Amino acid sequence: MQNAAVPAFVSIPAGGCSVCGVVPSTRGQIAGLADCDGCGTPGTAQVLARGVTEAVGWPGTLSSWVAAAPRTRLLRVGDPTPLDGWLDRLPSTAMVELADQEAGRLAFADATWDLVAHTSWPRVRNLPAAAAEALRVVQPGGSLLIAPRVATAALTEPSEVWHLGTDVWVPLLHAGARDVRIVASEPSVALALIARR
Repeated sequence: MQNAAVPAFVSIPAGGCSVCGVVPSTRGQIAGLADCDGCGTPGTAQVLARGVTEAVGWPGTLSSWVAAAPRTRLLRVGDPTPLDGWLDRLPSTAMVELADQEAGRLAFADATWDLVAHTSWPRVRNLPAAAAEALRVVQPGGSLLIAPRVATAALTEPSEVWHLGTDVWVPLLHAGARDVRIVASEPSVALALIARR
């Protein structure tokens, strides 16, 4: 296990959409992030898009990564997101419901996936077990990307607020993550974590 120090911080600069690159207007503000005028992706989903490209080491947008037809094997756990239309274009992708993960083991062999994107982390009841199970199916050198529920409207329920504390990222280190990085928007109103195995 790594030292439980504060994770590295990756900032998403204000500017173009993380999905298509179009510079957003102030229309459709969600928690301080603007919806994209080009592709319509909500601001919170743009943080998830940046997390995906950061996790796979792609310097461009999510759409340019998908167009490059990567061989990345991607497992999505949790709620559907506005990015599903893009991610469904990948040659090797699957999606499982949060209830399927919480019921026990994911139905995949060890080290099956290059990237696991978990979009329902705030609702997970047993973070240490969920972290261990998600990292089990990530191949060495791969990543687990965790994000708050990606909304298409403003989050109004107190239960949807995601507090980033040691209770969120320390279980990832205990479960075998080599390191953990925070992906955040500017201003820092939406977050995702990347745990590298």
